[in-house]
Amino acid sequence: MGLHYFKSCTIRGTIDFIFGSAKSFYEDCTIVSVNNMEEIMTLPVAPPQLDIHDNPIKVAPGEGGFSFKTCTITGEGQQIFLGRMGTPSIYSYTQIAKEVVPIIYDKGNIFMPSNMTGRRCATFKCYGPGLEKIWHVKLRYAEAIYFLGTDFINGDSWILSIPPTDAETLLSV
Repeated sequence: MGLHYFKSCTIRGTIDFIFGSAKSFYEDCTIVSVNNMEEIMTLPVAPPQLDIHDNPIKVAPGEGGFSFKTCTITGEGQQIFLGRMGTPSIYSYTQIAKEVVPIIYDKGNIFMPSNMTGRRCATFKCYGPGLEKIWHVKLRYAEAIYFLGTDFINGDSWILSIPPTDAETLLSV
């Protein structure tokens, strides 16, 4: 739930490890999806999300979604299990190493979609062998600009600017 900002992080997990009912912006991150059984048993699995119909906390229509800017999406196995059917995912300037497959979560069960109907995925200037395998809409700059910065998550109202780390800059203030 809520708004999330991840910058220069490495996020490693199994199925459905970063998605839910939220609006999140990932910038300069490496996302690693692990779907081999040996490693799945050693990594924490996200707790199952309540079914949309049963969830008492609702996200306003159009308020959920995920934007990845200048990220690397990679994983083990043939496919990367990342995203939920029906939740928008926008990838910009991102390297997509393998096919990204959304999941369907229904009454405690996780399913792979039999088709991509309902898949809401868009890309802007992405690259990598996985890009050819996923169903996506290619955005033009005018369509993508909203997803390229923290405006997507109303960041101006809650993300603090990070002070400089250079000692000289700190001393000159």
